[in-house]
Amino acid sequence: MSCHNHCFQENKGRALLDFKNIISINNAPGPILLIFPPFHRLMGEKTQWIPLGLSSLAACMTALGCETIIYNADNTPFISKNNEYRLSCSERYRNASQYQKMIQHTDHPIWKEIEKTISEVKPWLVGITVHSENVASANRVLSLVKKYSHDTVTVCGGPHITLAETKNMKNELINYIVKGEGESAFAKLVNDLSLNKATNKVYFEKQSLDLETLPLPNTKHVYKSEDYPFLFKKRMIACSRGCPGQCGFCSAPQLWGRKMRFRSVGHVMLELKEAINAGADKIFFCDDTFVFNRKYSQEICQAIKDSNLKFAWTCTTRANGLKSELLNQMKEVGCKSVHLGVETGSKRILKMIKKKVSLEDVRKAVKLIKEAGIDVSVFMMMGFPTETDEEVQASMNLVKELDAEETLLHPLIPIIGTSVYDEARESGLLEEDINWNKFSRDKLFYSFYKDMAPAKVDHALNSFFELSEKV
Repeated sequence: MSCHNHCFQENKGRALLDFKNIISINNAPGPILLIFPPFHRLMGEKTQWIPLGLSSLAACMTALGCETIIYNADNTPFISKNNEYRLSCSERYRNASQYQKMIQHTDHPIWKEIEKTISEVKPWLVGITVHSENVASANRVLSLVKKYSHDTVTVCGGPHITLAETKNMKNELINYIVKGEGESAFAKLVNDLSLNKATNKVYFEKQSLDLETLPLPNTKHVYKSEDYPFLFKKRMIACSRGCPGQCGFCSAPQLWGRKMRFRSVGHVMLELKEAINAGADKIFFCDDTFVFNRKYSQEICQAIKDSNLKFAWTCTTRANGLKSELLNQMKEVGCKSVHLGVETGSKRILKMIKKKVSLEDVRKAVKLIKEAGIDVSVFMMMGFPTETDEEVQASMNLVKELDAEETLLHPLIPIIGTSVYDEARESGLLEEDINWNKFSRDKLFYSFYKDMAPAKVDHALNSFFELSEKV
C-alpha cells in the first residue's frame, strides 16, 4: 500500500482532508469492511437503512483508493416494503431482555450471516461502529472477525469509543480505536498502516473537520445491496454538525462540539440530487437542530424549490426560535413532519437538564407547525434522576394537550459524559458504572426510582407508553 504523507492539512483551526493530493492505494491486501452491529434486529425489528457515518467513511476511503464495503447487520434482507416492521418505543423497551438472550445464542442465523459475510468479503481490515447500547453485539462481531482470521485488523469507533474508549469491550480483540469525527482519524490510521508506522492504538482527530472537504457519503458499496430492495428509498442527510445546546441527557456536544458547522447549500444539494436519482423519495435531515440558523434553512428550502426535486422530508429541531415564514416555506418544498425534543412536562426537570426551552415555547412551536400544515412528532422521556410520580403525570398531561400526530417516549439512558450520568452517579442512583456488555434497558430503568416501588414505576411507564402510542 502507498498513500501520500501530506494529505492532511489544517485550515483556520479545522482539520482539512486534501483528497486532491492523495496517491491511490492500489496494492492493498484486500477490501475494508465497515460493519454496523445488529441491535434492534435482535429484538425483532425488520427494516433497511444505510448508516450515515459508515457511508461517509466509505466515501473517504474510496477517495484514498481503498475498496470499501458497507455492511449494516441491523438490516433484514429479502423483505419487501410491505413486510417492514419497526418496533414501537414500548417494544424496544420490553424486548430489551430478548437482545441479551440473542447475544448468547451463538448459533442464531444473524450471527451465521455475519460470519458468512466476513468470509465472503475477505477483509484485511474491519471497522465496527460501537454505541453504548450495542457493546455486547459489537463484542460478538469482534469475536467473529478474529475467528475468521486473527490477522485481520480490527478498528472500533463511534459514540461509545469516543466517550468511554474500550470500557466493557474485549480489548484483546481490538487492534485500534478511532475517537471523535471518524473520517480524518480513520484515514490517518489507514495511511499509517500503509506505511507500516501505526504505532499508536488510539487515533483521535481533536480539531473539528471542515465539512466542505468531505466527499459525498458513498452508498454505492453496500454489501449485496440487491438483497435489500427498498434500502435506497429512505436516506439520511446531515447539513451540519455540532449542537449549541447543553441538554443534560445528550452527548451530541461531546461528539461534534457545541459550535455548529454548516455545509454549503450547494454541497448539500449535490448529495440530495444523488439520493433522489438513486431512488430515494423520503429524506431525513438528521441535524441535531435543523432550523437553528433560520437563514441557512431558508436557503436550503429555496434551493430545493429551484431544483424542482419532489420528495417528502422530515427534520428535528428545538421548540424555541420557530417562525411561521420558515415553516410555510418548509411545507411548500415537501416537509411532512417536524420532530420536537420536548422531553418532559416538568418545569423543574427542564431546568435541571438545562434544556433552555420553556413549556410555553413548546406550546407555541406545536401551534405554529400545525398551522403550517406539517405533522408534529414530539420526543418525550421518562426516568430522569429524582423524577416524581407527579412529574411523570405532568408529562402525560402535556402529551394530551399537545395532541401531536406522533409521540415517541424513550426511557432515559444515562450516557457516559453527560451531566445526567454524572448527577446519577454522585447522588448514588447509579451505584456502579454501567456494564454496557450486560446492558438491558428494563433492568437499568428501575435504579432511578429509589423512592417509588417497581410496581408503581411499571404502571406509570405502561400508562405513558399506552398514551403516547394512542395519541
